[in-house]
Amino acid sequence: MRKIFSILFILLLLILFLSRNINLFAEELKEINYSNEIRKPVVSGTFYPGSAEELKEKIENLLNKVEKEELKGELIGLIVPHAGYDYSGEIAAYAYKQLEGKNFNTVILIGESHYHRFPGASIGNYQSYQTPLGEVKVDNDLATNIINGEDKINFFP
Repeated sequence: MRKIFSILFILLLLILFLSRNINLFAEELKEINYSNEIRKPVVSGTFYPGSAEELKEKIENLLNKVEKEELKGELIGLIVPHAGYDYSGEIAAYAYKQLEGKNFNTVILIGESHYHRFPGASIGNYQSYQTPLGEVKVDNDLATNIINGEDKINFFP
């Protein structure tokens, strides 16, 4: 019984230490809110085709499989899966099909990190994102304003 108590006590101390260090890490990174780097693709060629031609064809095929719905009210956001296109591409295409004919200037992507643990959320405040279809520019003014306006939102490169 004493051994179990000792192990639980050590685990509790470890959890407290790690949670404190994560918060310190977030505070340090709050000072870094922009990178002039171009964010390179991480899963191009695995989660989705790596060439522009193959990717365009895949997206067109997925979008052609789904119907656009007649929506009541104003579309203000989408929740879309981000798994590989072979797993969830048709569901994602259904969501994106609803954007057909819509015009907008800004897109805000909210996703999760598969690589780092941190409190709150992170905004990828890079110069741009490289994709097989070309570069997508980041609105750095908007991203920086969001980061500076909220304690739980940071830029974790």
